[in-house]
Amino acid sequence: MTLPPTTLDANDTFALIDRATARGYTTYTASFAGDPLHLPSRTSIEVYIR
Repeated sequence: MTLPPTTLDANDTFALIDRATARGYTTYTASFAGDPLHLPSRTSIEVYIR
């Protein structure tokens, strides 16, 4: 599932709430396309839902 674009808070963070529908591992990926002052970036985190 792709979530809508978001902006960062003043401290350069963001948060989301996802209601798990199944147990197991889920991977969340955040990406930034870049702009004239910043290179593109991408990161992922894997979480286990019990």
